[in-house]
Amino acid sequence: MEKFSRWSDLATGINPFVPAPRRYHRNFIVRVGQCAFSALLCTIRLPFIVVCIALLLIHAIVSFPLY
Repeated sequence: MEKFSRWSDLATGINPFVPAPRRYHRNFIVRVGQCAFSALLCTIRLPFIVVCIALLLIHAIVSFPLY
């Protein structure tokens, strides 16, 4: 990343080409809550994704011409 160092802001030293570091909470309870919320969202979203894929497949099969 040395080749991009000339693009750094002189006042703050912030480089626009380097992604900002992700901040992790040190609190165990917050991390467990985030993991639980992520798992809940996955269990809610997964059936919708499966249904959408099934509907697309059914539509593709039904609309396929038989001639």
